[in-house]
Amino acid sequence: MAEEAAAQPRPRPAARPARRGMGEEEVRATQVAAERKRAQAEADKVLVWPDLVYAEFMAAVFLTVVLFIISLVFNAPLEEEANPNKTPIPSRAPWYFLGLQEMLVYFDPWIAGVLLPGMIIVGLMLIPYLDTKPTVGVGVYSWKGREWQYIFFIGGFALWIILIIIGEFFRWGPWAWYWPWEPRDQIKVVAEHLSWCPGHKDPPPGMFCLLGAVIYLVFNGLAFTYPAWVGLINRDWGRRALNYYRTLGLIRFLILMIFVSWTLFLPIKMFMRLVLKWKYLVVTPYFNI
Repeated sequence: MAEEAAAQPRPRPAARPARRGMGEEEVRATQVAAERKRAQAEADKVLVWPDLVYAEFMAAVFLTVVLFIISLVFNAPLEEEANPNKTPIPSRAPWYFLGLQEMLVYFDPWIAGVLLPGMIIVGLMLIPYLDTKPTVGVGVYSWKGREWQYIFFIGGFALWIILIIIGEFFRWGPWAWYWPWEPRDQIKVVAEHLSWCPGHKDPPPGMFCLLGAVIYLVFNGLAFTYPAWVGLINRDWGRRALNYYRTLGLIRFLILMIFVSWTLFLPIKMFMRLVLKWKYLVVTPYFNI
């Protein structure tokens, strides 16, 4: 008896209305609208093959042709063989490393050469796990819903291009700043015009700069607590910042802000070095920033 009862098909539950108090016609209209929306979403989909792969292949062919034409029209900037008895002034890295060489001006070598490039690579790897944006949609990457992410990425990329341009056209001699109209045969002495840190021309006693440490702590405090105070500037910004913090949670928000704060700190440190003439901001016996 139990086997026969299990073999019999179970009755299908009656369709429930979409909302309480809705009539049969309203339920049917709601179902029709949902089917139309689903069909529209299916119609808007683009297949990986052949649509996406074909577009990427044609873009690769076009880029190859453009690079081939450029290689025929312009000569490669190759110089003579390296001469150990004649060091070029300045000694520039290849253009794709000029941004890294320019960062060495503002930070210690282990920060500019190891920490910051490593944070760029790790940060790009962690983006899908830190900022999932479930409200926008899985696999959906558009301007709407990710405005500040696009602005932040474009700003970081533009900053890297600016560093390359500075290293190529504005650095000369002992890697000093030269305007285009300044003569290149005049060797500038950079160290004489820099303060070691805010308020100290020479290394501070005990290798600790109190004013610089306070400025750095205030900057990080504002960066990590921006959802709490940005609403004082704009109410809509504050509401969106709090919603963003609640979406990420405390751990993911703190990890994300580590990368954001260091990215924002680079142009700030450039301003301090080039305009305020501060060599370091944080000075300790073990490391300098």
